Amino acid sequence: VAPDDAVWFGGRNGAARFDGKRFTSFTATNGFPDIYPKKIAGSTDGKTVWFAGNSGLIRFDGTNFVNVTKEAGLGEFGTDTPHVAPNGFVWFGSGRGAWSYDGTNFVNYTTKDGLVHDNILCTYSTPDGVVWFATSGGVSRFDGTNFVNFTREDGLSANHCIIVTSSPDGVMWFGMFNGGAA
Repeated sequence: VAPDDAVWFGGRNGAARFDGKRFTSFTATNGFPDIYPKKIAGSTDGKTVWFAGNSGLIRFDGTNFVNVTKEAGLGEFGTDTPHVAPNGFVWFGSGRGAWSYDGTNFVNYTTKDGLVHDNILCTYSTPDGVVWFATSGGVSRFDGTNFVNFTREDGLSANHCIIVTSSPDGVMWFGMFNGGAA
């Protein structure tokens, strides 16, 4: 669900938007890039929708689709789970680590910077600005300066985490590939 209450769906041939009354389809014939959208996120301003897919991070401004990673010279690569943080930064994952995008610049974070694993499967931020990453090797928490990593040794039911979210009371939840939830 996007901030304007529209519901977006992704599939092999593009995406569709449901505004509560009708569906609008977006395919290669009307400008949707040649990607298989894996995950979709709406911006905090309600004007932009972000798509992660096999060819990069895509921005839709209500009119145009733009592959921002390709446009920035980063090439085409698989991206996952875009998430718009309260400060407006777009965080997304890839097999190359975690990325942030402030609308102009990209920053890439990897195990060299402190991530527990470079294969990022989900990104999520909390109202205080902390960003969480679900990875193939555990969970990483980033406060903007430092990473703190959590694995099975710290109490997770497994290391292969595929989703991270929180409940309304602020409790963090982690979904594991083969290990339930923690």
